[in-house]
Amino acid sequence: MARMRNENNVDDRKIAVYARKSKITETGKSIEIQKEKCISLACAQFDVAEEDILIYEDEGKSGFYADRPQYKRMLRDIENNKIKAVICYKIDRISRRTVDLLNLVQQMDQKGISFISVSDRELDTSSRTGKIMISLLSAIAEFERDIIAERISDNMYELALVIKSQEIERELNVLKKRLTQIDIDIQSQTVNLRTAPNSVKQIIYSDIEGLNKERDEKQDKIDKIFEDSKSQDSQIADIEKAGQTIIYPKGQFHKNRQKKSCRVSGSCRV
Repeated sequence: MARMRNENNVDDRKIAVYARKSKITETGKSIEIQKEKCISLACAQFDVAEEDILIYEDEGKSGFYADRPQYKRMLRDIENNKIKAVICYKIDRISRRTVDLLNLVQQMDQKGISFISVSDRELDTSSRTGKIMISLLSAIAEFERDIIAERISDNMYELALVIKSQEIERELNVLKKRLTQIDIDIQSQTVNLRTAPNSVKQIIYSDIEGLNKERDEKQDKIDKIFEDSKSQDSQIADIEKAGQTIIYPKGQFHKNRQKKSCRVSGSCRV
């Protein structure tokens, strides 16, 4: 086991305190609380002053990834025999991946470095039982992280569906209003034909033809929206079969809505 000793044969390596928080927030004292408890334990257990403690803190970094700046700096100091103990508040602050944590524990064990968790004081990395306990706790931490990631993914997908449905509702409302106005204009022009002189009737016929063309274009857009919704409904059905829940808020456009024909004279309703 590699140790740095001075001429009095005293291990003068430092105590490492590692703290981590996944999100950067202006409020809350998660990082400070972690450091305070770890420093307190270091001073009590190793009888050291605060200047003998090295602080490593990563804020806004996930424990699933090992490429955290301060975490990597701590690993370099471990490799260079600058540290004799690593203290964290909970083992999931070090890593949420079982394999990464176990590799770190093995590396520290080879260099005679103690690993201490404030919240799990019964863990002793020098014993087989302690190593098994670390493996179990690390696996649980990784499982919790995967569950959180899955929930976030599901929520983002549901949010995307809600936003998409709201956009469809707005587009349909615009189309419905325009179709209604087109039908009113056609009826008005039809009435005008009865009393208009022959020199004006051709202009009115042209206006009616233009209105009919526009109505067909709007109707085609509505048909396209319903065709696209059928494809989306099919995807949603597959997700629901897989056991995932899709939330339909009030007013959401989905497969239970029925299309009514707009190709009628008078008012148009969809």
